[in-house]
Amino acid sequence: MLLFEDDDLLVVDKPAGLMSVPGRGPDKQHCLLSMLHSLGYAALVVHRLDTATSGVMVFAKHIKAQQFLSKAFAQRLTHKTYQAVVQGALLGPTDDVTNEWQSIDAPLIIDWPNRPRSKVCTDTGKPARTLWQVAASATTASVHAPPKLHASACALSPGAPTNCVYTSCT
Repeated sequence: MLLFEDDDLLVVDKPAGLMSVPGRGPDKQHCLLSMLHSLGYAALVVHRLDTATSGVMVFAKHIKAQQFLSKAFAQRLTHKTYQAVVQGALLGPTDDVTNEWQSIDAPLIIDWPNRPRSKVCTDTGKPARTLWQVAASATTASVHAPPKLHASACALSPGAPTNCVYTSCT
């Protein structure tokens, strides 16, 4: 679980299925943050990962580190890479989708009734770009978010059945 620790931060491997931070209600208090607190770590939230998403999380150990790291995330100075396993047809400019980079540009907003999912909304969504490429086969894509770009791991073709988790990085 703990990958790295120094005087300023903790780097932790979050498994899929575990919330990053507590949710609303007594039944949603079990999360990575509370687990770290129960182990005696003075962890402060810097960013989140969706419950269904596994990956590396950074927690600050004091307020100054939290402010510094939060600013770095807000200014998109961090580099994040997401990998999503998707099921369904990958539709691109041609029927022959190669491993070349593709992009999806769509304004995203939190889908409040279906949190933590996001949805495309042309009226109130924030501009978002997802760069993606096929990593292993025609049904597995690696979704990469370069620095300074809003990223979302989302369905690669509208209407295609997917088991992809929508992830909004703000």
